Amino acid sequence: MNTLFFKYALEVARTSSITHAAENLFIAQPNLSKAIKEVERTLGYKIFTRTSRGVVPTQKGLLFLELAEKIITKLNEIEDIAQANTESTQRMHISIPNSNFITDELTIFMNSLDASKPIDLRIKETDSMQAIIDVADGKSDMAIVRHKVMYEKYFDDYISEKKLTSDVLCTYSYCVLVSLGNQIATKKSLKPSDLEYLIQILHSETFIPYLGESKEEAELDTDQYIRIYERATRFEMLSSIPNTFMISTPMPPKILKRYNLAQIQYDSPTNIYRKLLVYQTEHNFTQLEQRFTNHVRQYIDKPDIQNIQ
Repeated sequence: MNTLFFKYALEVARTSSITHAAENLFIAQPNLSKAIKEVERTLGYKIFTRTSRGVVPTQKGLLFLELAEKIITKLNEIEDIAQANTESTQRMHISIPNSNFITDELTIFMNSLDASKPIDLRIKETDSMQAIIDVADGKSDMAIVRHKVMYEKYFDDYISEKKLTSDVLCTYSYCVLVSLGNQIATKKSLKPSDLEYLIQILHSETFIPYLGESKEEAELDTDQYIRIYERATRFEMLSSIPNTFMISTPMPPKILKRYNLAQIQYDSPTNIYRKLLVYQTEHNFTQLEQRFTNHVRQYIDKPDIQNIQ
């Protein structure tokens, strides 16, 4: 059996959808369906079954997935042995959310590295569910995860189920981004009712542990959405189409200036988010990782950054 299939199966289980899994894995949906059927035929039992809630594991499938996670973790450990050149290697593997502020801080931090020593940095931008899975599978040593506080219990339970540890970095609120040419660009604050006649630009589907796909970003009572994954394209569209808006983490001033955007306070009862640092419970932080986490905490503690993460 090709070890790639373990990754395929774990992604199908995570998304509860062969179609979404195929998109995330960058393979054709028919090829993924065929691979699942061939492995099920070889094993002599079904791994997944279709239900009204999507594709879910069978009882034997759950056992298969549990072992698949362990196999992937061990394979990653074997690769790490081969890739670890010396103890002096500046190594950090981290999964992060799509965030301009975090990217900026990573850039500042990377500029502080010693260019005379080996560097092994792996930075993966992904959604919160996948970031947790990356740490559990050993693909990342730690992750920065963000989610709405209303889903706190689901994330805490999922992190505990994966036998991981999490530290709360901060709580904060999203804001509304609009073009300076938008008629609401001069307002000090906005409510959901102020946005119902505009087109919302969304990042991508959000997955909540145990709940599956959530439309949490699309919380307005409208059917006018544009869903875009690539960050720069979202800003270009937001800047070019005056009747669009985006609910987003606050942006650094240089991004607002570059794309001619206004950033407005968003007054919504569900607009409270939490940012976590997630890692393996037994993980021993390297000096580099400790430096980075300290750097992030100091950044969050700055008075001019509070509540606009």
